Amino acid sequence: MISPHFIVTVITRLRRRLSHCLLLGLTAACAHGACFTYTPDSGFANGGTIPDGDLNGWQHTCVVSDIPDGLTIVDIRIILNISGGCNGDLYGTLQHDSGFAVLLNRPGKTAADPIGYCDPGFDIVIDDSTGTPDIHLYHVLGAEHNASGQVLGTWHSDGRSTHPSITLDTDPRTTSLDSFRALDPNGTWTLFLADTSLGGESTVNSWTLEIVAVPEPEAWIPAFLLLGAAFIRRRRLAGR
Repeated sequence: MISPHFIVTVITRLRRRLSHCLLLGLTAACAHGACFTYTPDSGFANGGTIPDGDLNGWQHTCVVSDIPDGLTIVDIRIILNISGGCNGDLYGTLQHDSGFAVLLNRPGKTAADPIGYCDPGFDIVIDDSTGTPDIHLYHVLGAEHNASGQVLGTWHSDGRSTHPSITLDTDPRTTSLDSFRALDPNGTWTLFLADTSLGGESTVNSWTLEIVAVPEPEAWIPAFLLLGAAFIRRRRLAGR
């Protein structure tokens, strides 16, 4: 049973986007959601240092508990700042509920280059719905760097589920951020990063989780219909 308060809340949100919803229909209602941003600041293990040459890696957990019931995920963005080390050593994942995505899997590692890229870190956004496809080949795709040598820009996740010891650019990309779509955003989110080869240490300076969520279909369709009916009635009255 949908509470009247929930319907009023959804209608209020949709009213702010009335022209978009009317022009683009239900797709627009889904495409524009509420954005929730979390920057974990509860302290990083080892000061954020990723153990060098250790597949046990480093991880940090963010617990989300304040997103209203009835909202489901439509998009995920990760903002990641890592300094030092060698990017071609790094393997990184994000996990929540049944969702799992490989963010990094030894960027630059190919049959011709088994070491991968050796730039010292990232200051990037990982977003599979926009940006430049495939961070694994960021040199080929013309990545920019800041004065510290960190890679910049917005990139699609690596997505290769192959073990980092044997991963290559030619491997299929099967584990993207799309795996989180339609899940309940509340719960535990875990960022995992491992340095797979000895030589140089990488440090996680910060990471941010951005969740875009919309009401579940059974909740927002009645509200959308109510809003549409109210708009039509208003237009008819205005035309008299």
